[in-house]
Amino acid sequence: MNLQSSKLELIGFIFDFNGTPTPITVQPDPFLLLTFPYQIGVVMQDTGWGILHFPGQLPFDSIRVKLVMASKDSVDGYGTLTINGFTYNNVVRSVSYQYQADSV
Repeated sequence: MNLQSSKLELIGFIFDFNGTPTPITVQPDPFLLLTFPYQIGVVMQDTGWGILHFPGQLPFDSIRVKLVMASKDSVDGYGTLTINGFTYNNVVRSVSYQYQADSV
C-alpha cells in the first residue's frame, strides 16, 4: 500500500504458491483505491494487472499468472447512521463495483 495525503494506492500483494510467499507488483502503475478528501460526488475508477513469475522453482522453467483488476467507487450520500442503538454522525455512503479475473 502507498498512502499519501491525496490518495491510497495498491502497489502489490503476496501470492501464496504452495506455502511459498511470492510478491506480485501491480502494473502498469499502482492501483488507485481511494482519493482524499472522500466526499459526495467523488468517483474513482482505475484498472491494473499483475504478473507472477516463478523462475527455477518448479519442474519447468516458469509459470505466469495474470490478474486483471478494475474498480469504480463513488460517494453518493451522507448523514446520520443508527445501528443497534448506536448513532454515528457525519457518515458517508460509498458504493463500490469491483471486477477481478485471473488466468494462467
